[in-house]
Amino acid sequence: MIIPSNGFRNELFKGNRNYIISVSLYTSNGSYLITNSEVWEKTFSIEDMVSQDDTFDVGTAIINKFTLGLNNITEQFSGINFKNAVVIPKIGLIVNGQPEMLDKGIFIVDDCKYDGSIIKLSCLDLMEVFDRAYSTDLTYPATLLDIVEDACDKCGITINGEKYPIAPESFTNDDYVVSEAPTKESLSFREVLSWVAQIAGGFARVNRMGELEIKWFNTELLANLNEDHYDGGTFRGGESAPTVPIEYLDTTEGMTKIIDNTKYDDTRVTVTGADWLIVGGVTCTNLYVCGNSWISPDYSGSSSGFPTSATVGWGFNCRDGALWNLYRQEFTHEGKRWIKLRWEGYSAYNYTSSAYEQKWELFIREGGYSFIHAVKKPTSSSGGAYKIKVGSTQTTYTATTGETYGFDPSGAVLTVIPYEDGDVLDGGGFMTGGDTADGGSFIDVRPVNYITECFATDVAVDETEVTGVKLTYQIKTEDSTETKTITSGTMDFKIEVTDNDFISTDAQAATVCATIANSVIGMQFFRSDVTHLSDPCIEAGDIALVRNFRGNLFPTIVSRSKFGVSVSQVTNSNAETDSKNTSYRDLPSISINTDIDIPEIPTDLIVVTAPEGDDWAIYVDDMGDLHTQRVPKRIYFYVEPQLEYYPGETVDVSNAVVHAVYNDLSEVDVTSECTFSPAQGSSIAEGVTSFTITATWVFTPGVNNGS
Repeated sequence: MIIPSNGFRNELFKGNRNYIISVSLYTSNGSYLITNSEVWEKTFSIEDMVSQDDTFDVGTAIINKFTLGLNNITEQFSGINFKNAVVIPKIGLIVNGQPEMLDKGIFIVDDCKYDGSIIKLSCLDLMEVFDRAYSTDLTYPATLLDIVEDACDKCGITINGEKYPIAPESFTNDDYVVSEAPTKESLSFREVLSWVAQIAGGFARVNRMGELEIKWFNTELLANLNEDHYDGGTFRGGESAPTVPIEYLDTTEGMTKIIDNTKYDDTRVTVTGADWLIVGGVTCTNLYVCGNSWISPDYSGSSSGFPTSATVGWGFNCRDGALWNLYRQEFTHEGKRWIKLRWEGYSAYNYTSSAYEQKWELFIREGGYSFIHAVKKPTSSSGGAYKIKVGSTQTTYTATTGETYGFDPSGAVLTVIPYEDGDVLDGGGFMTGGDTADGGSFIDVRPVNYITECFATDVAVDETEVTGVKLTYQIKTEDSTETKTITSGTMDFKIEVTDNDFISTDAQAATVCATIANSVIGMQFFRSDVTHLSDPCIEAGDIALVRNFRGNLFPTIVSRSKFGVSVSQVTNSNAETDSKNTSYRDLPSISINTDIDIPEIPTDLIVVTAPEGDDWAIYVDDMGDLHTQRVPKRIYFYVEPQLEYYPGETVDVSNAVVHAVYNDLSEVDVTSECTFSPAQGSSIAEGVTSFTITATWVFTPGVNNGS
């Protein structure tokens, strides 16, 4: 989710969609800056996805799309070579009299068409560079981080002197070791990234700044939204979780400047703490601030990353950076004492350009609570560690500019919901006095997209709840290949992972299954297709609250969102229905009566295709030829009534009777294809005398004759 300024969000809230378009175009002819007057606005479209339609998967690595129409009536763009041009779009609004622009990605022109007046560019994001044969000199055994860095190095392109995509500096299971280089034929770097993302329990995507991310949905936030959305607190007794006093956020007012525009690289600066400040059993008499963007009360050594040797520590993009300005403040709020430090510098020690600028504030409250406010996350070299450690607890957070993260005395995450904006004022007495001011919009600063101005909302009645994981893997030796399965949770609605060549031992399978289970089991969200007022802040992989016309709120995930200028936005939360998740992936055996005459087989056989499973797979190629893999027996059902069938429509299951079984595929001429879609997940398992199909002939893979 893109976090804009409060002013930008308020403009959206007021309905302002007078977007400013800025597109930087880099071609072999030179570079160009394209603005609104040169763009056919309704063609400006960005399609962002982290899962395919109607599926909910782990390990995707999807290439996203951007389309743009250039007004070439006066032929100002004629003669430009658009082949493989780099396109960097931005979208903005006028906020307080000044344009505020949001980066929307880095794309490469894939196709260019011209109708005599409009040049239409079809572009792909930087995930496209990984669509090349996997050929590497990387030495195996190698960690997943080694493999990802190698992929970015081998496939990356140079834009304005910097190589993209930028490799992440860390992700879940990045130290997982792959013993041997993959030998699969026709393997691409993108498929390798998909394997890595599966092992990390997430998806791979190139973000709007050109950084390769391997991440997952914010499941903790999603869980909080499912807990009735709002907590009114306790009327009497006890102490509610504290929040950062908003008047102290993102300001140097009242702070003492300890370092003034002086570079500190690996050097630690000792800042006075307080004997009353105790976190994790450590008295914070001193606070050691490092140029590599971490702070600790007990560790004063050298670490270019997060100081794992510390008992207590806070980090914001910990890497080989440099500190230039440091501030300190001590204050009291609601009877509790606080210390605030503000770190300003750069994410790389040898750069001082705005792309590397980073700023963050650490608040530590009496009682051991702490908060990190991301004043500015850098757009370059931003893949360092974002962590807090208290004793044996290490908590990782995903930093977004403008967001505040809270941690309790044990280091666990707090849900922090301060107001987004508004003034500080005196409310006066009950009947007299007090100031008058605009309190601002009531939008919490958590990274939640509020999709409220909807033209159409198609939301599932029941939530999808992920209950389990099924992982199928192979152990290969010189003489044999053994296929094995490991599961976690229940199979009511499960995530399946197969054919990952980086999983080759029982121990690895156990690690990966546990990682994916930790990511997905317990996730609850509403499947939805929503058409709404455009919001350029929404990104695939976000969490959202959808409001229908009755005012009901539905917590969900953003699987796909298509943003456009001068058109409505469409945002989807994708997953199979529970019945499809069960029936497609675990098709049971059924009993079949073969003591009947076999009628003549018609040539217009309808082929029912199904996804690949453990024992079978079937598909029809572009020439209409049928191919099968691991299909020991083939059975054809002749059913009645013979209902009218139109090629391409979905086969529907209801009631019919099987009249014949045919076991020989060789005499059948395959001429058409349709998709099998049971109305209920158990309808096939209930017996052949209770299911029907809107076609005369059906092929059913994976069913053993007479079983």
